[in-house]
Amino acid sequence: MYLPRHRSAARSGVLVPILIALSLGCATRTLPPAEYATTLTEQTLKHTQSMYLYTERIDRRMIVGALDALELRFDSVRFADEEDRGILTVGTIEAAIAIDDEIDVGRFRTTLGRALYFVNANLDEDLDDSEDLELIALQGALLALDPYSTVFSSRTTEDFTIRFSGKLHGIGARIGRRDGHLTAITVFPDSPAERGGLAEGDWIVAIDDQPTRPLSVSEAVGQIRGEIDTTVVLDVVRAEQELQVTITRGEVLVPSVETRLIEGAIGYARIDVFSATTATEFREKITELGELDGLVLDLRGNTGGSMRSATDLADFFLDRQLIAKIVGRSGKRMTRGNTRWIAKPAVIFDFPVVVLVDPTTASAAEILSGAMAPLDHVTVMGQTTFGKGVIQQVLPLPEGHLLKLTVAEYRLSRNRIIHEIGIEPDIALHPVSTLRLDALAQVPEGALPYLRKPGEPDTFPIDAAVILLTDEREAALQTLTDRVHEQIAGELEERGIPWTHTSGLPDELPLRLEITDSAMRFSGGEEGSLHLRIHNPNPFAIPDAWAALEAPASYLSNKLVALGTLPAVGEISVEIPLTPPPGLSVVDHPVTLHVASGDRPIQSDELTLHVEGQTPELAIVVERLEDERIRVVVTNLSELAIPQLRVSVPGDTRAIEDLAGGEGQELTLQLTAEPDEVAIGLAGPWAQRRILVPIPEATLRVELPAVQLKRSGFPGRPQIRVDANASDGLREGWILLDGQKEAYIAWEGSKAGTLRASLAEGDHDVMTKVETLSGVAIIDVRRLTAN
Repeated sequence: MYLPRHRSAARSGVLVPILIALSLGCATRTLPPAEYATTLTEQTLKHTQSMYLYTERIDRRMIVGALDALELRFDSVRFADEEDRGILTVGTIEAAIAIDDEIDVGRFRTTLGRALYFVNANLDEDLDDSEDLELIALQGALLALDPYSTVFSSRTTEDFTIRFSGKLHGIGARIGRRDGHLTAITVFPDSPAERGGLAEGDWIVAIDDQPTRPLSVSEAVGQIRGEIDTTVVLDVVRAEQELQVTITRGEVLVPSVETRLIEGAIGYARIDVFSATTATEFREKITELGELDGLVLDLRGNTGGSMRSATDLADFFLDRQLIAKIVGRSGKRMTRGNTRWIAKPAVIFDFPVVVLVDPTTASAAEILSGAMAPLDHVTVMGQTTFGKGVIQQVLPLPEGHLLKLTVAEYRLSRNRIIHEIGIEPDIALHPVSTLRLDALAQVPEGALPYLRKPGEPDTFPIDAAVILLTDEREAALQTLTDRVHEQIAGELEERGIPWTHTSGLPDELPLRLEITDSAMRFSGGEEGSLHLRIHNPNPFAIPDAWAALEAPASYLSNKLVALGTLPAVGEISVEIPLTPPPGLSVVDHPVTLHVASGDRPIQSDELTLHVEGQTPELAIVVERLEDERIRVVVTNLSELAIPQLRVSVPGDTRAIEDLAGGEGQELTLQLTAEPDEVAIGLAGPWAQRRILVPIPEATLRVELPAVQLKRSGFPGRPQIRVDANASDGLREGWILLDGQKEAYIAWEGSKAGTLRASLAEGDHDVMTKVETLSGVAIIDVRRLTAN
């Protein structure tokens, strides 16, 4: 969920209190006739109307998306979409907007220009130098069409161009921050940086004698890049030694292909992204490996890039087959440019290949894997890919901006559609974290499960691919099955869970198991037990039964229990010990109970645990130090321990583990890019809290507002309610429900205040914010269920 930017206390003042809920009862005027300068809107709309793939989407959703984007970006902006108009509110002032069902370029530009003028005239906060109201609105308008169409500002077009060209003018290194230090993360082989003496892990403390501490990563990269054959001098720290390296900038080839021999004559190639140079790089590096008996082509994590590069690479493996074709509106063939890619007669590489894919494999990577999939000597292994089969065209806009617009979709041979479907692997893998063994009770039919440890490289697919390339297929599959069975059985045996292959059961139980529960109420930080009674109404027994709880909460991780044999028309009772963590939590914890028989899933049921949590009370002191650093002291004023807090400024994040009640901890953080605030984050089951504190000139002892978020209302009319109290006075607050701002209030420095918003039945993502006159803000995020 997008987090609106926090405002500094310097702009806070005495504001007229107003509550804006779904029903706006005060007088509403129309938008003033004055317009904000919209230099990009007309061309963006004209391109969209003439080229956008899904013509039926070019309607009122675009202006609604534009105004929704402004609502999400700014605290005091709210937009309510009604049947024939919208209500745009900034602070205490609102105006009606006529919204047409169909888009007319002139009317859209006028409406948006007037809306932007209205927002700009009444907004009580400044935009960053890199921001523009029109850009924010246009990005929202295009996002309402699809997730891939957008506008890039002139400040970000360089990085976008580099991704697809594979070339840049600079030194040939990836720069980032580690523990607050500007660091050379990667130095590309045979790059100007390598030739100049820069090494991976070097801390870059100055660029041409200018300290890097005040710079963001993007600002530092901008200073390092420059014209070819010019020099840049970097002061670096390496192994506690201060060094100076002089680098002559040049054209840098950003490598996208990693190759090596992994066993005998079996090669390995990983492609991170498809740039304009990827196909050439791939061919050169594979050839350098020598004659191969097989290749593992790793496309896991590859989110796409240049379509042309992907088709060129597929051509190395195909012989006159169709690689891909492009179709436009209504599935019609495109008439301009190259719209069909057919492989040349010559096959460059004819060795067996195993292509590794996962759910993040997308776009150009799906073109390559999908084009190769029909070949007899190619096996696709992994998980179903992402399913991005639409094509964007990049068009220039005024002032160096770029429009990326979805204009077509691609089809593979035999007219296969990939968009929102993906590539199905020939051999499906089901990776299971050793921290989430409940996934073993829900293995998809035909998939091969295997265990992996969090934080370690996922090497099993590579090992499995080598086995497939070095043995007959049936024998290889049996070897893999035996290997993972032994691995999983050993892990589960320690927990008393049988991992057997049960037979004799019908494909689907004639009658569902009947599951009842008791003792569903728990308190955070206290031990309890979940009592389950499982009744089998079927006339046959279910052997080797076991159950597992599934939920995205660590205290429910690996909660497995052996059931033994479920007797025919009989039942058993089990008890699962649970200790919900102390601190932040929602009340209702949705949990899935899975029942399995050996390695076969049987049934899944939804349960709800009622947990009484406790929001920790904190004392926070922030002190500015010399050398662009701050000291943050966090004290836990609660009786119970806080499992984890995170304290962060841009470029530097520190964790506090198990902060006991009554204890405090001191941290020192490095300031970069002159941040305005420090964030203290807490998390619990289905709940997050983020405390934003202004960074003072000297020392600030923070008085946190008391904020309570809860469900309220009447039967059939549930609400979300926020109660806030602050000794220094409240400034404003809002409630965001499923991405829509449902309530906003500007307080007049009141010591106490309340916010409410209606809840429909079902699950909701809720975000609330309360800010004080001193600039301290508390942002809460919850996952709530309304019945």
